[in-house]
Amino acid sequence: CLFALLYILYMFIANEDNGVHHAQEFENRFWTVFIMLFSTVIIFLNESPFAFGLWSPSFGFLAVLASGYAMHAWDRYVHRQEMSRDHGMLNPLRRGGSAMASLNRLQDLATGMAGGSGGMKVEDQLKRVNLALADIDQVFIPSTFNNYFNRCNVISRERDIISIFEEAEPRTLNYLISHVKLGLIFYKVKDHRDTYGGQSRTELIELLAVNRVSVLTVLSKVLVLSALQMLKLSANARAEYWARNIILRTYQDDLSELKSFMDSKGDYFSMNRLVFDDIRQPTIMHDILTHIKKQSDVQRAHMRMKTKKSKLRATKAWRKVLSDVDDTLTSSGGSYPAGIDKRFTKKVVYPGVLSFYRELDLGTVGPEEFPANSAGNLVFLSARPHIYKDVSEKHNFAKFQKMRSRGIMHATPSLLAGDVVSGGKFMLGNDMEPLAIKKFQNFQRYVSLYPEFQHVFICDNGQGDVRASEMMFDKYPNNLEHVYVHIVQGLKKCHGYDPIRWERKKFKPCFFRTYPDAAVHAATQKPPLIRMTGMRRVCFDAVRDFFLIEGKQWSSVQQKCNRRDELNQGLYRANQVLKLDGLQPVPLIPSDQLWKDGEKVHTPFGNATVSSFDPNFDIYEVEIDWRPLDVQVDEHKQNEVQRKSDATSMPNRIDAGSIVLETVVEIPETDEELVDGKNKKIPQEIEKLQNTSILSHDTHRGMASSKIARPTVNQRNKVDSRKSDETDSTCSISSSAHSPCNSLCPPVPDTVLISRGPTSTQRNDQTVRRKRAIRAKIHRRYISQYIPPSLPIISKESEIGRFSFSFWNENKDTSKNKMKQGDKCNTPYGSGTVLEERKASVVVDMEGWPGIAYLHQDNVQVSGEGILKNIIRQISLSDSSEQNVTTSKERSKRERNISCELGTVIQTPFGKGVISRPLVHYNLIGKGGTKNNSKASLVSKASNQAVEKSCDKMKNVELMDKTYPTVGISITSWILSDGSHPKVYCAPQIAEEWKNSNSSLEGSKSNILSVVGSLVSGMRRIVSPSPSEVKKSLSSSEIVLFERYYADGASVTTSFGNGVVLSFRENDGFYEVLLIECKMKNSSFAKAFLRKDFLSYRLADGCHEGYPVLTSLGLSGVLASVDPMTGVHVVSVSSAPMVCYLQPKDLVCPLKAAVGDNVISPYGEGTVRKFRLHDNIYEVELHGWGGTLYAQGEMLDRVDDGIRDREGAFGVNWLLRFF
Repeated sequence: CLFALLYILYMFIANEDNGVHHAQEFENRFWTVFIMLFSTVIIFLNESPFAFGLWSPSFGFLAVLASGYAMHAWDRYVHRQEMSRDHGMLNPLRRGGSAMASLNRLQDLATGMAGGSGGMKVEDQLKRVNLALADIDQVFIPSTFNNYFNRCNVISRERDIISIFEEAEPRTLNYLISHVKLGLIFYKVKDHRDTYGGQSRTELIELLAVNRVSVLTVLSKVLVLSALQMLKLSANARAEYWARNIILRTYQDDLSELKSFMDSKGDYFSMNRLVFDDIRQPTIMHDILTHIKKQSDVQRAHMRMKTKKSKLRATKAWRKVLSDVDDTLTSSGGSYPAGIDKRFTKKVVYPGVLSFYRELDLGTVGPEEFPANSAGNLVFLSARPHIYKDVSEKHNFAKFQKMRSRGIMHATPSLLAGDVVSGGKFMLGNDMEPLAIKKFQNFQRYVSLYPEFQHVFICDNGQGDVRASEMMFDKYPNNLEHVYVHIVQGLKKCHGYDPIRWERKKFKPCFFRTYPDAAVHAATQKPPLIRMTGMRRVCFDAVRDFFLIEGKQWSSVQQKCNRRDELNQGLYRANQVLKLDGLQPVPLIPSDQLWKDGEKVHTPFGNATVSSFDPNFDIYEVEIDWRPLDVQVDEHKQNEVQRKSDATSMPNRIDAGSIVLETVVEIPETDEELVDGKNKKIPQEIEKLQNTSILSHDTHRGMASSKIARPTVNQRNKVDSRKSDETDSTCSISSSAHSPCNSLCPPVPDTVLISRGPTSTQRNDQTVRRKRAIRAKIHRRYISQYIPPSLPIISKESEIGRFSFSFWNENKDTSKNKMKQGDKCNTPYGSGTVLEERKASVVVDMEGWPGIAYLHQDNVQVSGEGILKNIIRQISLSDSSEQNVTTSKERSKRERNISCELGTVIQTPFGKGVISRPLVHYNLIGKGGTKNNSKASLVSKASNQAVEKSCDKMKNVELMDKTYPTVGISITSWILSDGSHPKVYCAPQIAEEWKNSNSSLEGSKSNILSVVGSLVSGMRRIVSPSPSEVKKSLSSSEIVLFERYYADGASVTTSFGNGVVLSFRENDGFYEVLLIECKMKNSSFAKAFLRKDFLSYRLADGCHEGYPVLTSLGLSGVLASVDPMTGVHVVSVSSAPMVCYLQPKDLVCPLKAAVGDNVISPYGEGTVRKFRLHDNIYEVELHGWGGTLYAQGEMLDRVDDGIRDREGAFGVNWLLRFF
C-alpha cells in the first residue's frame, strides 16, 4: 500500500498537464485525500511502527481526520500566500515609469478626489474591497463549507466587489487593480452552480479583461494576466480567450512593455509560460504570435520611415540579453553536473558580469545609467530541469532577488529552464547535444515572442552552450546580434567547436576569460554594442566585485593571486583602449606585499634583498647576492652571533634607562660618485647636521642636557664606519652600548659624536659594490622564504674494508670511481647508460633517442636498483655490454655493414622501405676519369667485400667512395603523383633498430642456449626494458595494419572543403580523398591524403537531423539520421511511405514542413500537400472548411516543433483520471 501511494505521488508530480492540476481546488483536494490515505496506512497497517489505530480505532480515525484537515489548511495557506504575494519588480513601476503615465496623480485620488461610486474616495473604495475579501476568505473554514453555510453573505460580498470595479473611473480602476490582491480575489470569488448565486468569477474577469480592457494601463494588464496565471487558465474554459483579448488589445511599444513586464515579475509566471504552456489551444497561441509579429513589423516600419514614434524608440537599445547561469553568472566550483570551472569557488559571482549585462541592456543610446523604474531585458537560459511548479526555478529567483536587493543587478531577470529528458541524457551518458537542443528550442520560443528585439547570448564552453549558439545563428542570423563565450576549459574540448565550419558560415563568437575583455570586444565592434564609458564602468565594477569576494570564498592565497593577475591582465588591455579614446584608465587591483622592503628572500637566482614592490603587477625588485658563497656564509654567521648578543644584552640596557636617539641621513647616489680620495665633497645633508641639537639623557643627574657636537678630524678618523648590508650610504648617531661602533668611539661624556659617513676609501668600495649590484624584477610566485647560505658537503672517501659487492646499495658506492661502465643513470636530458667515466665528465648513451652526451659528474645520477634487478643485471652484464657499450671501432664497422647493403628492405614507422643511399656510396671510375656505368649495377647489388674483390679483378678501374652522415630510405609503400617514392633520412642507429625489429618478427633460434638467453633477457625486460626493446615494441605496434573507418565513396568534410573517399591505405592509415570543391585548370579535381583525425562526415548544407528536407527525387521528408561512416543521409518520407538513403548532394534544401506534416497558418491548422521549389510556395489544405492556402514558409509553423505531447511518456493518465 505504501509503495502504491508513493507511485501515485510520483505520477502526480511528473504529470503537470493532467487534469488534477487544472485548478488550485483540485490540487487541494488531492493533497487532502492523499494525506488521509497515507496516514491510514501508517496508523492501521500491521507492519507500521505507529499502528496505534489497531488497539484504538476511534483514536486512529480521529488522527486520520486531523491529518487530512491539517494538510488541507496548510495547502490553502500556501496558496493564499502565493496569490497574495506582491511582485517586487512592479512596486517601483506603480510609482513611475513610461508605462505608468496615467497613474502619476493617483495619490491625489487617494487623498481627495472622488471616484464614480457616489462620490466615495478611492481610499474608501479600497477599504470596501479588502473588507469584502476578508469576509469571503475565512482562514480556518474551507471555501466549500463557507459558500454552503454562509451563501447569502458570500454572494453579497462578491456583488460588492464587482460593483466597485464596474463603477470606478478609469484612473480609480487602475489604482484599485494595482493595490488590491487581485490573484486572491480571482481565487476566492467563485462561480456558483445554482442560478441564484450566478457566475461571479466569470463576471468579474470578463469585466476587467473584455469590457474595460481599453481603459487599463500596461501595468494593470500585466497584473490581470498574472492573476489569471496564478489562478490557472485551465480552471475556467474562457480564461485563454481572456488572456488572448488582453494581448490582442495592446499594440506596438505598449505590447513590448507588457511582455517585458511579464518577464520581470521575479517568478516563473512569465510570458513564455503563458503563451506556450498555460494556453493549450493552438489557434489561440497562433493568434497571439501572429499579433506579436504584426506589431513588430509596424515598429520596424516606424523606424524606417523615421516617424515621431521612431524618435522615442531610438532612446532604447531594443536588445535582449540572454545568458547562462552556471559558469557564466556564478562559478560552479567544478561541482558536477552544474559546471567544470574551478578557478573560483562555488556560488562566486564573476567580477564584472552583472555590469556587462547592464551595459548591453543600455546600449549606446539613451541614459548613461539604467532607469530605476524601467523593466530590464535580462533573460537566463538554464540547463537545470523544470520540476513540479517552480521547485527548481525558485532557487534561482531567490538568488536573483538577493542580487537585486544588494543593488548589483540592474533588473529582475526572467528564466527559461530545461527539462528532465535532456538533463537525464547528459547525466547518464554525458551527451551534451540534448542540452544544446533544449536551449535552442527555448531560444526559438523566445524569439517568436520578441521579434522586434536583437539578442545577445552569453554562455560558457563547458557544456553544450556553444553548439546551441551555433544553432541559433543558423536559423536566426538576423535576430542573434552576437555571442560571447566564457572560457572555462580548452577550446578543443568544447562541444561543437569547429572553427573551419564557422568560418564558412561567418559565425564569429567571442571567446573571453574575463568580463573586461568581453567589454573591450563589445565597445570596439562596428557598430559598437556598448559605450566606451560603459566599458570603463564594467572595469570599475569588476574591481569592486573582486573586493566583494569574501576571504572564506577563496580556497587558497594562491587562487586569489592567480585570479587577481588574470583580471589585471584584462584591465590592462581595457586601459590601452581607454587611453586611445582619451579616457582615464582604471586602476589595477593592487596585491598584498608579502615580503617587506629590505627583507631577505630566496629566488631562482639565489638569495636576494627586496628593494621595492610594484603592487599592480605583483613584482618585486630585488638585489641578488652573487658574492662568493664563503663570504655569504661568514656574514650570516656574524649576523647570527650579533643577533644573539643583542637579544641577551637588550634587557640590561632597558633597565639602565638609556634612551637611544638615532638620526639617519640618506646620501643620494649621485653624490657618492663625486666623493673620492682627492676631492672630498661633503653633502648638504651632512652640513645641516652640524647645527643639529642632540639630546643626551644623564641618568645620574636625572636631567637632559642639550649640546652641539662638532667632532674633529681625528675623532672622525677613529670612528669605524663599517659597511652595512641593508644601507651603504647612511650615517648613524648613537649613544647606546650596543652600537656597532661603540667600542671604537672615544669616550666623550654627555656628548654624542656625529659621524660624517664612511671614509673616502670606504666610499669607493661602496660605489663599486653599488655598480656591481645585480638587480632583478621577479614575480611573487617565484619568490620564497629566505634560505641561509651553507657550504656544500663533500662526501668522504669510502671506508677500508667495505664490501665490493652488495645487493642493496651497489650504485651508492662512494669510492673515487662512483660510476661503472653499463650503469643506468639519470641526466637532465633523460635516462641513459654509462659508457665511460673520465676525469671530470661522464660519457652517457642516451635512451629513447640516438645520442651520446658528455656531461659533468654533478649532472649524472646513478639510478638505484632492487635485489632482483641487481641480480639479473649482474648475470647479463656481458650481454648488456655487447649491446649497449660498443667501441667506436665496432660502431663504425656496424655502420659500414649497413651502409653497403643497398636495397635492404626495412620496415619503418612510415611504411615499408628500401635503402637507396647508404652511408658510403661507391662509384667505379676508370683510369682515365670516366665512370664505368656498366659496373654500376654490380656495385649497387654487392656488399663491401664483393666490391673490393671485384675491383681487384677489374683492370683500369678505381673505387671511389663518398661518405654521408645519414642513411637514405625510399618508402615504397608511398607513391607520389610522379610515380616516385618519398625518402626518409635517418641516423644509422635508427635504421639498424628498424631493421632488427623487422628481423625479430621472423623468428628466433630454438636451441637450448637461445632458450636460456631469452629467459634471462625476458626477465630483464620485465625489470627494465632496454631502449631498443622499447623501440621494437613501438615499431611492431605500428606495423599492425590500420583499421578503416570511412568507406569508399563516403562523403566527408576536410579542411580543404568537401570531398569523397576514394581509397584507404591500411599500412599507414591514410585516406585518398577527392576534393570536389577544388577544381584545377585541367578540369580535374585535387586529391588529398589525410588521416581519420582530419576528416569528418559531411552534413548537407543547412540541414539538421530531425527537421524536414527536400530531396532531389522530388520527395520531402524528415532527415532521420546521418551515417558517419558513409555520409549517407537517411530521410523518412511519410507521404509515400518510404525511407530514402541519399548522398548529401541529393538533399536540395531544408524545408519548413514536409508533405503530409501538419502546420499552423494565419487561417488555422492544415496539412501540407505540395511544395514548389522555384517560388518557395507551400500548398496547404486547411482543416475544417476545406480551403487551400498558398503561402511561403515564413507564414507557416510546423506543429511538431512547438506543441508537446499532451499524453506524456508515462501512459498512466487513466490512473490519474480514475484517482
